Amino acid sequence: MSKSIGNILKSIREKAMYTTEKLADFLGVDETVIADWEAGKSEPTVTQGMMLGNLYGMPMEELFGEVDVYDAVPEDVQGEFEHHAWLNRVANYS
Repeated sequence: MSKSIGNILKSIREKAMYTTEKLADFLGVDETVIADWEAGKSEPTVTQGMMLGNLYGMPMEELFGEVDVYDAVPEDVQGEFEHHAWLNRVANYS
């Protein structure tokens, strides 16, 4: 039986010894957002997933169990998608 994204996120957060409050502060979200992810009520955005991956030192694909984020992006705009993802990372770490 595979774990849900919420269970994975909670497990990794606890292993990294982050509180929901500290993680929420890092991501710039309310603590209830983290609680909703861990309860399976919602999921992080791609940008938030990248930030989590950077924080925990693992690629987003590994963090979410080999999820291919490009599946939903048409091939003709993937380059633009990658550029915007890069800009989002830079903006969030400035």
